[in-house]
Amino acid sequence: MTLFIKPKIGSWKLTDLVEDPNKRQFQEFLQSLEARVRQLEDKRKDLNPTISATDFENLLHLIEDISEKVNVASGYAHLRYSADTSSNEAASLVTKMEIMRSNITNRLMFFDLWFKKDIDEENAQRLIDSIPSVYREYLKHKRLLAKYTLTESEEKIISTLEVTGPNALVKIYDRMTSSFEFVMAVRKGKKIIKKIFPNKEKMLSLIRSPKPEEREAAYKSLLYVYKKNSGVLGEIYQNLVIQWYDEHISMRGFQSPISARNISNNLDDTTVETLLSVCKRNSVVFQDYFKEKAKMLGVKKLQRYHLYAPLSLK
Repeated sequence: MTLFIKPKIGSWKLTDLVEDPNKRQFQEFLQSLEARVRQLEDKRKDLNPTISATDFENLLHLIEDISEKVNVASGYAHLRYSADTSSNEAASLVTKMEIMRSNITNRLMFFDLWFKKDIDEENAQRLIDSIPSVYREYLKHKRLLAKYTLTESEEKIISTLEVTGPNALVKIYDRMTSSFEFVMAVRKGKKIIKKIFPNKEKMLSLIRSPKPEEREAAYKSLLYVYKKNSGVLGEIYQNLVIQWYDEHISMRGFQSPISARNISNNLDDTTVETLLSVCKRNSVVFQDYFKEKAKMLGVKKLQRYHLYAPLSLK
C-alpha cells in the first residue's frame, strides 16, 4: 500500500490584513473599530425623516468604515481557518470574530431598521436621490427588504443565534470533512494497488486523469467515505435547511426558499425563473456535448467518471 503524504504548499500571506492577531497592533485595530461603533451609536438621536443629505451621507461613510474594518478582521480569521481547518487556534479566532460581528450588527441595527421601515417613502427617496450614486443601490435594496424585516428584538435574536447555530454547523462540517482519509483502489492486471490520501484535494486531481480506471477509483473512494459518514453529514445539512426555512419562510414571509436568495441578491423571481427556464429548454445542448465527448473518448455511454476526462489534442 502506498501512502501519499500531504503535499507541502506555500502558505497564504495574510499580513496585509492582520500582521499577527496576538500582537498589540491587532488589539489597537479592534479598539479603533469599537470607537467608530460608539460614534455611530451616538448618532441614533439624529435619525429623523428630515435629516439633511449631508448628515445622512456622513452616517453612510461611518457605516462603510465600520464595515470595512469588520471585514478585514473577519476575513483574516476565515482565510486563516480555511488554510488549516484542523487548527484549534484558527477556529477559535473565527468564533471570536463572528461573535464580534454579531455584537456590532446588533448594536447598529437601529440604522438598518430605521431606513427600512421607519422613514416614510418620500423622505427615503429624497435621501437616495441626494447622495452619490455609489450608495443608491445599497439603499434601494434596504427598502426592498423592508417587508421581510422583523422587529429589532427579533432581528437581534436571529443575529446572535447565527454564531452558535448555522455558522457553527458549517464549521463542524468543515473540520469533519477535512479530516477524512481516502483509500483509492486501482486494478492493474491481476493486482489491486491501493493508495492512501490524507485529504481529498490531492485525490480529486485524479478525476481528470487520462486513465479511466484512476478516474473511476477516485470517484468511488470519495463517494464511499461520504456515504460512510452520511448520517452525521445529513443531520448537519438537514438542520441548516430547516433553519433556513423557519427563518425565511415561516418568520420573514418569503414565498419560497429560492425567493429569499433571489431578493438577497437583488434579483426578482421572474428574472431567475426565466434564466432557469431557458437553461432547461436548451438542455439538449449539454446532451449533445456529452454525446460528442463519449465518441471522442471511445466509450458507448458517458459515465459520471468520464465528465472531466481530458481529451487528446491529436
